[in-house]
Amino acid sequence: MLLGAAILASGLSYLVGISHDSRITVQEELEKRWKSSYDILVLPKDKSFPLENLNIMESNQISNFSGGISIKDWEEIKKIEGIEVAAPVSIIGWKPIWLSFTSFDFEDPGIYRVILKTKTTDGLKNYRSTFVYYLMQPSSLETVKSLYPLLPDELDKFKEKYGINFPLKSVLKAYDISFPNVDFYKQVFLIGAIDPEEEAKLVGLDKSVIKGRYFSSGDVPKIKETQSGIKEVKVPVLVMNWPFTDIFFEQQIEKLKIPKIDDTELLDILKENGGKKYLDKIPSEKTVFNIKLNPEEIHEMLKEQLLQGTQGQELVPAGNYYFLPTRVTYSQIESPYKDRWPIALEAKPEEVKIDEKDEWVNLYLSGVPSFRPLKVVSGKEVYLKPIGFYDVQKLKISKDPLSELPMEQYRPAQAQVVLDDNKAPKNPVVTLKPTGSPLEIITSPPTILTTIESAEAIIGDKPISAIRIKIKGAEHLSLEAQKKAEEIAREITFRTGHKAYITLGSSPRNILIHARDIGYLQELWIQLGAAMTIVRESTVAFWVFILILVIEALLFVLATSIVSILSRMEEFAILSAVGWRNSHIRGLIVKEGIFIGTIVGIIASILTIIGGDILNKPVEISRLLSIFFISLFAYVSGTGLSAFIQKEENLTSILKSGEVQKQRVSRYSQNPIFNLILSNVFNRPWRALLSISSASVPVFLLSILFYIKVHFESVLNLTLLGEYISLKIEPQHYLIGIISAILAFVTISDLISLNILDRKFELSLLLALGWRKSWVRNLVIAEGAIYGFIAGMLGLIGANGLLLLIYKGVNLDVKLAFLVIIISTVIGGLSALVPFEIKIKQGRIVLN
Repeated sequence: MLLGAAILASGLSYLVGISHDSRITVQEELEKRWKSSYDILVLPKDKSFPLENLNIMESNQISNFSGGISIKDWEEIKKIEGIEVAAPVSIIGWKPIWLSFTSFDFEDPGIYRVILKTKTTDGLKNYRSTFVYYLMQPSSLETVKSLYPLLPDELDKFKEKYGINFPLKSVLKAYDISFPNVDFYKQVFLIGAIDPEEEAKLVGLDKSVIKGRYFSSGDVPKIKETQSGIKEVKVPVLVMNWPFTDIFFEQQIEKLKIPKIDDTELLDILKENGGKKYLDKIPSEKTVFNIKLNPEEIHEMLKEQLLQGTQGQELVPAGNYYFLPTRVTYSQIESPYKDRWPIALEAKPEEVKIDEKDEWVNLYLSGVPSFRPLKVVSGKEVYLKPIGFYDVQKLKISKDPLSELPMEQYRPAQAQVVLDDNKAPKNPVVTLKPTGSPLEIITSPPTILTTIESAEAIIGDKPISAIRIKIKGAEHLSLEAQKKAEEIAREITFRTGHKAYITLGSSPRNILIHARDIGYLQELWIQLGAAMTIVRESTVAFWVFILILVIEALLFVLATSIVSILSRMEEFAILSAVGWRNSHIRGLIVKEGIFIGTIVGIIASILTIIGGDILNKPVEISRLLSIFFISLFAYVSGTGLSAFIQKEENLTSILKSGEVQKQRVSRYSQNPIFNLILSNVFNRPWRALLSISSASVPVFLLSILFYIKVHFESVLNLTLLGEYISLKIEPQHYLIGIISAILAFVTISDLISLNILDRKFELSLLLALGWRKSWVRNLVIAEGAIYGFIAGMLGLIGANGLLLLIYKGVNLDVKLAFLVIIISTVIGGLSALVPFEIKIKQGRIVLN
């Protein structure tokens, strides 16, 4: 009894401790690692994402479309109780901006070939694009006045007929219009829109401004209509202070080998010979101008021009056309490495066809592989009024890769090329970078931000692409916060019809994407609700472990108490003979259980405090109370149950026969040895049932633990946050199973030890009949092995029943089931062999 108390005290202290620590570890790590920029993402009702059925969202989801939610819907969402921040975002599109630099002065009459080149890289390959056009410097400005059309449609016909244009400076000079000595490089920049007030609350955009100022109430779009009927929109903008893309630009001007002839005669030759096609074949005489710009210089040019705008000298024109953001089309494919990437997708390449007259568009696409359809739209003439520059690094957004959410307006999507097109591993892995092309596989963030009202003025009455919502009271990750988020999400959908996705506790996970001509990309997509799933699963697992531990402790105490009572039957018979009532004897047994349970609880609590002090971990009162009351409950319940087996016995009968009773012998098998084993089991059914139940608990526990491990792998190890948590708690679970097996071993040993004492005369009789000592030993071991085997079967059945109830799934791993049953059978055999050998050495069984 004392040995059992010591084992139970130390075992409970450790088992409850590591179960509690596992749960606390999950909570602490999630609290420490999980930092979410927002809790709910609202998307237009007609939008979806490729793996929506699996709750997996693209990391650049917001950048896939322009608009879809009205400002009225946004205002309605802000009225919902419990919403702290409702920050809208709009991805307007890619607009070309003219960047000026010192130009070549076309003074010498003739025809010039202008070659524009762009080069960009995605970190894996370099991509180049070239656009060629021709300029004619006339001998006389009268040629310009007589031939050059001012209307756009007429100008297109002129260029198609002759294959040339006149230098802009010459055109303006012909009409006595002053013009600065500059040329222009057009580059497309992605423009987004936010609400200044909500964005300041969400990410602290107002605190990230490093030059100029933040948006104010007076920064509103200004719309006017010109005399020609063209609508112009002037919008305030904030500009990112550094680029995400590496775009190089080069302008080369060559003078062609053409004889000096009259302008009219030269134009006739061009017209007769096919214009541009004719000029493409003429060799150059010499290169007269060359300029090269690197990414830093281009961005500085943009900043300088925008800075001039802030000084009121001029607005920055952004034209009347732009490229709409579009989405990649995916199809699910077989993953080449399922263990590493369970989900694999194929990105559909897009064949982009450009009309000959629109060849300039290729300059913006940079020759990058296209995976998004090209959509060019025209509308109002847009002019940008820059008010300041902001630094992305100063924003209050989660930078922990374990808990990133779609924040396309501030950072690019992440992807690594891990396999080539032939599925061979890349060594080293290449991190893919955005190229600046509107059609690339991943997207870069907007370089320019304006207001939602400005976006409405540019693109229409539904300018919002998404709304990011922060709810009140969700600072800590909990089931209450999850419930609140679910209620608000339902209310949003009810009021507006738009889709509300709960991002509270989401975490990135790796998805394998095959992009032709690039390779297989490992992209970070978002597993919605990953952290909340971890909380739920760890909570369920914790209470399952505690329940099993209580059952294990109860069976342990019940077994040791039965052994104690049966060994004291003579004492109880004497007490009965001198007048004690049976209820008094049972009360005595229960009071002993209360006393021992209290002592065990105190000892276990002291061991817990000592362990916490050694590990420098303060022990919570709730943990000490759990250990104490589990100990007390186990001993009170165990001794209470065992007390009912105590019967009023005749003192003389007890003193004469001890505990050996005559039993009815039945024939269970043709095999005499197996018949002996079964007779012993069925003649002591309650004791056999208790032994089997005790042995089934560790099998039950190990099966539950293994399933939870596998189940957690599908929940945890598929996300970066889950992988981190898994490493923290996994080793502790197996220790629970080991200690539980030790307790079961001691329990079975106690009961089989009692069986051996009951059968000592029977075993001696077998020896007298000619049995060998090894046969008797094997008979005892076989009995224990049968207990273990049955326990293994029942443990697996019970575990799968509980798993089916809790997780709606079962653990049908045949190899594991076979291994568990073998281990259970071996434990049962050893549990019988050890007490048998001890009794022999004590001389309580004589095999001579």
